[in-house]
Amino acid sequence: MGGVGKTTLLTQINNESLKKPDDFDVVIWVVVSRDLKPDTVQESIGRKIGFSDDFWKNKSFDEKAVDIFNALSQKRFVMLLDDIWERVDLIKLGVPVPNMNNGSKVVFTTRSEQICGRMEAHKIVKVDCLEPEDAWDLFQRKVGDQTLCFHPDIPELARAVARECGGLPLALITIGRAMARKKTPQEWHKDRCVRMHDVIRDMALWIASDIERDEQNFFVQTGAQLSKAPEIGKWEGVRRVSLMANHIEHLSETPSCSNLRTLFLDPYSDCRGMFVSWFRYNT
Repeated sequence: MGGVGKTTLLTQINNESLKKPDDFDVVIWVVVSRDLKPDTVQESIGRKIGFSDDFWKNKSFDEKAVDIFNALSQKRFVMLLDDIWERVDLIKLGVPVPNMNNGSKVVFTTRSEQICGRMEAHKIVKVDCLEPEDAWDLFQRKVGDQTLCFHPDIPELARAVARECGGLPLALITIGRAMARKKTPQEWHKDRCVRMHDVIRDMALWIASDIERDEQNFFVQTGAQLSKAPEIGKWEGVRRVSLMANHIEHLSETPSCSNLRTLFLDPYSDCRGMFVSWFRYNT
């Protein structure tokens, strides 16, 4: 899973390896990513072992592989490959295969257990989400005691927010930092609206109105104080509809929008059930 902490663990391995120069002659860190480019990976390896001048960069792929092999064959190395999405052919890159004799190691992170098989991994460690108490401890550290203790209602609300993160470290850290200065219960209530920067909101409204106006893909009447549904003619051809924060109590006619893909309704509106029933029936 993305954000579960694979890269963080690899970073710790990298830092600990650098602290112990007697264990390895060289520590090589390479971010592979989804768009695997062997040339880029090979050049990253080359830079770590001293091949960085223009003369070396102008060599062919195979020539670089020979140079890397000759250099690493004489060293005890640990290679850390982060975020692998497909098999990386180490031999083709020029990396000697680690074994008991040379004492070298290759450690990599991936989201796919199948990749572990294709890389012929000797040991696989699954990185799981945090247990509830560990997740709460991490969330508390990111929010800070000053915020958590500012109001008696905040700790309970904060626990609810932390639970929603499902133990995912990245979510806990990101949301915890975002809530670090939120010191009123009102700010902790994820309720009937989404908060965003004014610039982002303006851009979203611009996309929804100006650019898509001709295609009529969006129909947004949020917070318009409507007591009845908009005219049926405005629904035709619409793909995305938002009628949040209104007071619509009934549908006078049956809307016609066979292309509808998104429907946002106020969960407290009396007509929500009618809309949803109609939506399910017509899709």
